[in-house]
Amino acid sequence: MIKISFILFLALQSVVVSQVIQSWVGIYNGPGNSTEFSRAMVLDKYGNIYVTGTSVGNGTSGDYVTIKYNNTSSIPHWVRRYFGPGNNSENAEDIAVDDSGNVYVTGGSNFGYEATTIKYDNEGNLLWVSHYQNSDSMYIGGVSISVNNDGVFIVCKSWSISGLTDCVTIKYNFSGSIQWVQRYNAPGNTYDEPRDIINDRYGNIYITGSSGGNSFPIKLLLIKYSASGNQQWIQTYSGPANMQDGGYSLCADSAGNIYVTGESAGSGTSLDFVTISYTSTGVERWIQRYNGAANDDDRAFAITTDNFGNIIVTGRSISAGSNFDYCTIKYNSTGVQQWVRRYNGPGNDMDISYAVDTDSAGNVYVTGTSMRTSELNSLDMATIKYNSFGIEKWVQRYNGPGNRTDYAWAIGVDKFGNVFVSGEGSGISPDYDITTIKYIQPIGIIQISSEIPKTYKLSQNYPNPFNPVTNIKFAVAKTGLVTLKVYDISGRETSRLVNEELNAGIYNYVFNASHLPSGIYFYKLTSVNFSETKKMVLVK
Repeated sequence: MIKISFILFLALQSVVVSQVIQSWVGIYNGPGNSTEFSRAMVLDKYGNIYVTGTSVGNGTSGDYVTIKYNNTSSIPHWVRRYFGPGNNSENAEDIAVDDSGNVYVTGGSNFGYEATTIKYDNEGNLLWVSHYQNSDSMYIGGVSISVNNDGVFIVCKSWSISGLTDCVTIKYNFSGSIQWVQRYNAPGNTYDEPRDIINDRYGNIYITGSSGGNSFPIKLLLIKYSASGNQQWIQTYSGPANMQDGGYSLCADSAGNIYVTGESAGSGTSLDFVTISYTSTGVERWIQRYNGAANDDDRAFAITTDNFGNIIVTGRSISAGSNFDYCTIKYNSTGVQQWVRRYNGPGNDMDISYAVDTDSAGNVYVTGTSMRTSELNSLDMATIKYNSFGIEKWVQRYNGPGNRTDYAWAIGVDKFGNVFVSGEGSGISPDYDITTIKYIQPIGIIQISSEIPKTYKLSQNYPNPFNPVTNIKFAVAKTGLVTLKVYDISGRETSRLVNEELNAGIYNYVFNASHLPSGIYFYKLTSVNFSETKKMVLVK
């Protein structure tokens, strides 16, 4: 009986969570009606979405463009463009927000060949612009940005006149003044290329990338700086082939451990995924490698942690007979592999995952680009949800209006389980537009806080009036049976949203009323010695 019940539960769960809906698509085509490139996306704590990239303007070859969307609308809240002196090409690469909603963008400018970093307030007002160049660099550009309570940190790729590259890390205060600059040039004057920067909960800064070449093997590089700019340690890694290794992405857990993922040349296996964990003092905790069945090119591009200390990496892996597949791997905190999931799209050809995120329940979301047919340039944005056990719950594909090639580079999940994806979509013209998509998972409940509330509470739904999706937030003070039901104006029950035992905590239910007509409805929360009812209005 227990086994039957469990199987039934899994079946019902599969039906419930598979009902994902594309809520809106935001498409941005700049004033030059030409090519727009999305490079990065970030969500703030209020659920707003920020996207940055490069856009051709009127009389400019490329401007920074930064777009803010509210959670509920595909119409931008604001759009800000920046072009520097000389109307040369400006290429934005990364974006971050602070706790006050201020927005920071970094990248490079072809005028003066300098790293350009910009700060906007939450309404898009320009607060400052900083241009950084030094005398021994032919060109320098911002690659990645991180913000904490102590300041703004960017890592740049710097080209010397000889053509070699260094990693340059810069700290700004919140007024835009440079606090310190650190340059890393490996022994042997090799090519040093940064790809990612993060900060941990203690304010330390970490950068990763690669270092080598010029007759030296290319190694994975990881550097730690203190908040005051002092170099704490450097770690490099060479795989079995001692030839080509590099870090692409970083994350940190609540204990201060650092995780890096990327590529590593194996012995007879071409490139493999490599994922390494270090303590905050630079001591290696574990290394995991992944080689796909084809013994060919496997590269991990993104890494994240979930609320339970697990590590998830994603990238591309060649499979016999299907070219590249999405490949997503979950490890526990000690490096033990929990599962591997591969995705081969309908085109049975090139499928590459570039970004990963998780929600509060440990579900995993990945996005990238995937062939829809065997025809050239038939690539879609493809987004996948796995539950914490690695079971595929849904796949959403997006083919832009131009019916050509679409790329997704970034993904984010808010506390309500809404999924946001950004990249480039093919427009009606031959060029690309910056494309941002919101997916909602309307049937299901998400615990948004494990904090134990003092009292039961049913909040007013939002938005209200709504069409057809709204959020119902409620607090459960004591573990027990909870029901949440919807009634029409005559008192007839129309929907039973929750009817189960819940732990104490704060929850949000995303209610999809697409099956109901317009009108006034009432929703009622009932638990042990508690009952409360509120009114909501559905307008179609």
